[in-house]
Order: sequence, then structure tokens, then C-alpha cells
Amino acid sequence: MKKSNPYLQYQQVKVNSSTKEDLIIMAYDGAIKFLNLSLSYFKENNIEKINCYILKAHAIISELMAIINFEAGADIAFNLLRLYEYMNSRLMQANIKKDHKPVIEIIGILNELRSAWIVAREKVFLNAKMAGSG
Repeated sequence: MKKSNPYLQYQQVKVNSSTKEDLIIMAYDGAIKFLNLSLSYFKENNIEKINCYILKAHAIISELMAIINFEAGADIAFNLLRLYEYMNSRLMQANIKKDHKPVIEIIGILNELRSAWIVAREKVFLNAKMAGSG
């Protein structure tokens, strides 16, 4: 009999009960975590781990690109797409050249985007709360 993993069960419930905004913030958290891990391996010159974690962050950013809502976002959506493309391009350069500077740059951009989504999530929450109380 296979034992269930309480942490994985918790993660599944967390994802299933999260809003779109929460999931996007979690994606940013994941990409930032992986890029920070890659930075730690730059110090050790561990090429395999650098590659692994940069590719994981790249995959998350690619997924974020795939879920952009162009109908709702118009210009903002296209600018976000270009920014994601830029970040993935810089990450590939960092990976090929084994240069940590682009990774640091992308972590900064992701942190700014994450902060913006937190603000957006709060506005959605407040709007929903105001709509429900009226």
C-alpha cells in the first residue's frame, strides 16, 4: 500500500483552491527560487545544476507567456509578452555563457512583476468584497 505524502496533498489543495492571481504569484515565486538556486551553483561552477535551474525558470516563464489574456489585456498583454520573451532570451544567454549577471537582472524583473501582481490581487479582492457588500 502506497503512503500519501501530506505535503504533496497540501500543495494540491493549495493550487486547486487558488485564484488566477495567486497561481501567477506562485509561478513567479518558483522562477525566482530556481534562479536563486542557479546563482548558488554559479559560485561552485556546477554547470549541470546551473543549467537545470535556469531551464526550470525558463519553463515557468514560458508557461506564463502561454496564459497571457490578450483580449483582456491589449497593450499590457503584448508588453508583458515582450518582457517574458526578453527574460527567456537573457536566461538562455546566461546559460550558454555561464554568466550570472543576466540571472540577477531577471530575478529583479520577476520581483517587480510579482509585486505588481500582489497589488492586482488586492484590487480584485477589494472589488469582489465591495460588490458582495452592496
